[in-house]
Amino acid sequence: LCRKVGVAMSISKSHGSPFDRGRMDAYYGRPSNPHIWLDGCGVKKVLREDMTQDQINEYNLGFESEDDRKNWR
Repeated sequence: LCRKVGVAMSISKSHGSPFDRGRMDAYYGRPSNPHIWLDGCGVKKVLREDMTQDQINEYNLGFESEDDRKNWR
């Protein structure tokens, strides 16, 4: 459960969810690019233009909250 602007939001952290994709983009050093994986492996994607504002907000929350980064060495 996450509180944002005084409103409780339930956020799915499952593989492929907007939150998960935001975290993974940040972790791997990719730029922010909201999307969802419907199938969990990136074959069936929903891109930003087809996402709801809540889904984009969840992606951004995942992207901004990820504080670990992939060590490419």
